[in-house]
Amino acid sequence: MGVHYVQKNINKQAELVAQEYISKTLSSHLKAALAWVNLGLQRT
Repeated sequence: MGVHYVQKNINKQAELVAQEYISKTLSSHLKAALAWVNLGLQRT
C-alpha cells in the first residue's frame, strides 16, 4: 500500500500544479490577446 499511495499522491500533486500552471498561462495569454484586440479597436 505504501508505495502505491505515495505514487498516487505524487500524481495528484503534479496534476494540481499542471492545472494551476495552465490556468495561469491561459489567463495571461488571454489578457495579452484582449490587450491586442483593444489596441486594434482603438486604431480604427
